[in-house]
Amino acid sequence: MPTDDINNRYNYLKSLLHKYSYNYYTLDNPIISDAEYDLLYKELSEIEKENPNIISEDSPTQRIGYKTLSKFIVNSTTKLLTNLLKY
Repeated sequence: MPTDDINNRYNYLKSLLHKYSYNYYTLDNPIISDAEYDLLYKELSEIEKENPNIISEDSPTQRIGYKTLSKFIVNSTTKLLTNLLKY
């Protein structure tokens, strides 16, 4: 795939995944299935694996979770999960 096509697809996937995460975590209103999300996430991960120079800090692969509704309880597990990413 040409570089411009890769960049466009990468940015499109990031945008989609951010939208779906926002709906899922923040609005508590998922608009796609977990399986569909996982397929898009996997495609994004593959693009990053094949093109490591393209990885951006705002990529869904570079974070854990998303902003949540205030009714959800904050859990300290995120710190542990972040530490696991170092290995």
